[in-house]
Amino acid sequence: MYRIALNVAISFYRRETVRGQHVMVDGESLLDSIGEGRVDSENVQTLYRWIGDLDPLNKALVILYLDGNSHREIAGVLGISETNVATKIGRIKEAFRQRSLSATSGSEHGTR
Repeated sequence: MYRIALNVAISFYRRETVRGQHVMVDGESLLDSIGEGRVDSENVQTLYRWIGDLDPLNKALVILYLDGNSHREIAGVLGISETNVATKIGRIKEAFRQRSLSATSGSEHGTR
């Protein structure tokens, strides 16, 4: 039952995130935000892709974490211990950090 609720919440969160990205800006700040938005958009898309590569438990864990839930709340929803939540989050962050570093070093070497 909690998986259904979690999937509904994830779908709602994704829809609201997309709606919140369409904000009108006026004047020169529009041009400035276009360049910045492209980088942020690329980073967000990369993060979504990396989250999509995770198994269902870790995917749910990351989404709950990014939504601002405490370790205790995440543990309650997923049925694992708070210590396990902290350990998994740490390992996922490290895996993302390594992917980011390898992607950055790969793009630097490929530019020549």
